[in-house]
Amino acid sequence: MSLNNRKSFPVIPGKRSVSYDTFFLIIGNSEIRLKNQEWKVFSNFGIANSFYNSNGCGVNELLGEGPTVR
Repeated sequence: MSLNNRKSFPVIPGKRSVSYDTFFLIIGNSEIRLKNQEWKVFSNFGIANSFYNSNGCGVNELLGEGPTVR
């Protein structure tokens, strides 16, 4: 879901929406990947093997442009 753009992106049926490993919280197929105690966000949103229906949108529509917060 993109709060800045008021859009939602449904999970493609049969795909896992959230998983994790020792270091990362992984949303989709790395559509968003977060690591504890890091300020960086990695995103593959809108790629061909996405777990979410991007409706033609890319990472900019998902994450939006906002102020950098530290």
